[in-house]
Parts: sequence; structure tokens; C-alpha cells
Amino acid sequence: MKERSRGERLFQAVLYEVIALVFLTPVYSYALDLPMDNSFATMLMISIAVIIWIYIYNMIFDRAMYARTGLLAHEKTHRLRLLHTILYEVTVTFLAVPIILAMSGKPFWIALLADIGFSFIFAVYTYVFYLVYDRLRPVT
Repeated sequence: MKERSRGERLFQAVLYEVIALVFLTPVYSYALDLPMDNSFATMLMISIAVIIWIYIYNMIFDRAMYARTGLLAHEKTHRLRLLHTILYEVTVTFLAVPIILAMSGKPFWIALLADIGFSFIFAVYTYVFYLVYDRLRPVT
């Protein structure tokens, strides 16, 4: 099976997170009424955790998808892209909520609601990012 190299997967994960940090830190700061420095630190910690997770998650998903369908990462169907996005966002909740709790001082339900809200934003972002990325940088 052809798959992305480790370097390519790392580049993909870092690019994904850098774009997200730039655009979503101000939104997080405003939504939780937190200072920008706290918001940036929180989002950075989540991003580091997610970079590690997304590398592992994409490798597992791509290999499972190939084993079941014979499709490579850039050949995902719309249905597989949706599955990829939804599973990813659900699993990230287990990483993000504890970080939000620790960094924001907000109650659990606020951290959970913040993560759910951002999950919807990130679901759209994730779908579009990987659609564009897979088209621009197909597995070769």
C-alpha cells in the first residue's frame, strides 16, 4: 500500500494546526471571555496534543480504509471523508476538554460546551483542509 511518508504526515499535521491556531485563537478568546495570551497558550497546548494524535489517527484511519476499501488517502469518498472528520472530532474531545479545564478555570460544562462548539467549527475546517490537501498533495 502506498501511503504518506512520516515527514509528509508531520508536515500535514503541523500545517493543519498552524492554520487553526491563527484563525481560531481569537474566536476562542472571545467566546470564553479569556485574555488572548491564555487563549493562545490553551490552543497551543491543544494543538501540540492534536499534532501527535492526528499523526497516529490518520495513519490508523488510512490503513483501515485501505484494508477495507483499497482506497488511498487522496481517494476518499465523500462518505469516508465525513466518517474521517466525525471520528476525529469525537476523539479530540478527550484531549481538549481536560486542557480547557486546566487552562481556563471554567467549569466542566463550559469546557465541554466550548469543545462541542469548536468541534462543529473544526469539523468543517477538517473536511475542507483534507479535501484541499489531498488534491494538492496526493499520495504518490
